[in-house]
Amino acid sequence: MWQEAPELVLKNIFSYLEASDLRAVFLTCRLWHRIATEDVIWKQLVQRLWKIKGSLPPGKISWRNEYQRLTHETPTHLSETLLEHSDEVLDVSFSHDGKLFCTTSKDATVKVWELGYPTKIKHNAKMLLLQGWNMTQFSIFNKSDTYLCVCGVQFEGNVEMYFPSTSGRAAVFRLNDFKLIQTMKMEPPQLFADWYDDTTVLSGYVEENQQTILHIKAFKVVEKEPFDLHEPDCGQIVYSFETNHHHTMNLLVADLPSCQHQSHDQSVHDATDLHQRIHARNAKLQTNSKKLPSRAKFLKTASSRITRNSVGTSDRSNQGQLGRSSRGTQNASELPGASVLDKPTCRPLFDKYYISGVKLSPDQRELYFNYRIYHAEELDEEGYPVIDPDITIDKFNLVTKSHTKNLLRGHKASSSYPAWYICLDISQDYIVSGSEDGRAFLWDRNYLCFLGHLPHSENPEIVINGTAFCPTDSECVVTGGDDGVIHIWRSKRRLIELKRLQDLVPMDTNCTSCFP
Repeated sequence: MWQEAPELVLKNIFSYLEASDLRAVFLTCRLWHRIATEDVIWKQLVQRLWKIKGSLPPGKISWRNEYQRLTHETPTHLSETLLEHSDEVLDVSFSHDGKLFCTTSKDATVKVWELGYPTKIKHNAKMLLLQGWNMTQFSIFNKSDTYLCVCGVQFEGNVEMYFPSTSGRAAVFRLNDFKLIQTMKMEPPQLFADWYDDTTVLSGYVEENQQTILHIKAFKVVEKEPFDLHEPDCGQIVYSFETNHHHTMNLLVADLPSCQHQSHDQSVHDATDLHQRIHARNAKLQTNSKKLPSRAKFLKTASSRITRNSVGTSDRSNQGQLGRSSRGTQNASELPGASVLDKPTCRPLFDKYYISGVKLSPDQRELYFNYRIYHAEELDEEGYPVIDPDITIDKFNLVTKSHTKNLLRGHKASSSYPAWYICLDISQDYIVSGSEDGRAFLWDRNYLCFLGHLPHSENPEIVINGTAFCPTDSECVVTGGDDGVIHIWRSKRRLIELKRLQDLVPMDTNCTSCFP
């Protein structure tokens, strides 16, 4: 009788079953097996469980595979705990080949880890002893993973003061022997730095007179021994523009094929050379564009504004805009691929956004950012603007210039102005962000659904500052927080693989594992 049930009735019944039930009916008969494996049944299951709508995203094979990915390939399981830092962990960054990651901390050390099972320290530098730094706060590998740029802070004057005077510093390490080969100045310390190309670092400084000017500077990495580390390199100004806030942060560099309308042959030549820069922390977006031979650049500053400054487009592109004059552009030709920089034009976009984290997508076409709404007209007891505790993630498409608002919510903040920098990261399929409640948050990038918390600490007052996906394995993510702890999270599938390897290779007793 049950073998003669109409297919329509069976499909309707199967649409209410859980995955374990569907696997059971596979074994009943050929008819039930065929219906239970139909993708529409798994589509209904996935959409019901994760409360999502829409069709299968581009590049995805089937809804059944998506169920497998969302249940077994999301990095929500604690794999390793690393305790070598003695103070707050401020940032996590990965090498491009996914084999190494670097952590920076208030303990003024730089630690490079070799990702594995167990994960081990490969390099360690004490910047207080090497350069007199009081903390390290940011790091980034160059594209060939031959150099590591580290940014930090050096206190000046009376370090016992609640707000001591600070000076921003950057340093370049050669990765094969972790030798410190160059140091640089940058201001403010939160500007950080990024690689323009494999041997050129971009950073800068803020000049305040009657107006506030942000100067972007280029530093050429030159291996010429003996290395002079006593006098930091001052670099050369390649671009300057006006800003209206002291908290300019996080210079990023990305490759972006901006000339989408060109012929295929033109795009092949242009897309390989296109670059972008972005910095951000508190919001409004300014725009500028420049004429460079087959190279496009974007800048974002952060303060109560984000600035998006297109610093260059192909000569064949007609999308450039002319703006106001900029100082220091005469040295732009010394950057590889750069010639004459254009002038910035302001276009405010993000009023009342206090941006506290920025990250580019893996294809470098989209900018994701954490922000909180701030109220300039409403001041707290210390005279600072009041900032809402709710953090929101928005997305800005750098190709179409479109802004997607209120993309994701849920993570919280408690710090007042100036607020903590809460890092987020983007992989091909997932979005992760820190939070100020002892947890990191994980979402699916395709469906924008919440996948779970990463319970970094039982203390709800711990700030999770750094989050980073392994660029070659999105089933692995690293978090670092104010407790000085680093956690490595992996997917259920990856943990099973590691368990099998663990049975073959002796474990290192210096690493704490989630396996019994």
